[in-house]
Amino acid sequence: PYLDMEINRDDLPSWDGDGDTAVEYFLEVREYGSMGDWLPFQLGGVLWRRFVPGSPIAAWYRTLSDADKEYMRSHYKNFLGFIRENWLGQEWEHRQELKYSRMAFRQEGYSQESPFNFIHRKLSLGRMIGAVPTKNMYPINPRAEVAEILRSLPIAWQLMPTLIHAASGSDLMVAARQISEQLVYTYESRLTSP
Repeated sequence: PYLDMEINRDDLPSWDGDGDTAVEYFLEVREYGSMGDWLPFQLGGVLWRRFVPGSPIAAWYRTLSDADKEYMRSHYKNFLGFIRENWLGQEWEHRQELKYSRMAFRQEGYSQESPFNFIHRKLSLGRMIGAVPTKNMYPINPRAEVAEILRSLPIAWQLMPTLIHAASGSDLMVAARQISEQLVYTYESRLTSP
């Protein structure tokens, strides 16, 4: 794949530098980068053009040294890594780790969340912060990722064979979607029982 031939620059995600949307932005960019060939190298050279005009990150990027920009533009992983380390920083990393550790199904702000959406939310952030060892944001041991996610599910769900036998995070999401009504019923029954 080549930029401007198979992928239009306007198809690439835009971003305003907001830490609350960083995980989704990083995951979208990683999807493009995983397409192979020269695209991972080309992405680094054009992603800065998708910063929202007038946003703080666009202003910050313009102040970087030529050496920093050259490094970022050489590969999308360098681009994202530099942003993660220098724009988002350690405080953001710590907040994400805390957010991950406190994540719960239908917690405040997610009252209508489906089991599928909760597992997706937990997987996405877990991969971003390295809750289990990853390579290119994919778990090296998919079963370890499933075990990590299972620990955060409502207790009644942790005993359901459909979930505990999932081989990977994506399998776990599919299983949760397939038995979603049963999972929600189990969860709501726990809330209403004396």
